[in-house]
Amino acid sequence: MYVVWLHIERAVESLSKEILTIQAKGDKEAAGLLLHKYCVMTEPPKIALKKLENIQV
Repeated sequence: MYVVWLHIERAVESLSKEILTIQAKGDKEAAGLLLHKYCVMTEPPKIALKKLENIQV
């Protein structure tokens, strides 16, 4: 297995452009869609967050 760094560079550039454009426009809907598309919370963070719900701050 190997990494094609040119592909990584292009992907990071593309995603960065998308994120910065969303931020510049203040597009909350697009931000939500981006999170829905790319963000996945695995079980360990879910468990940790659940434990924090009842902490008095």
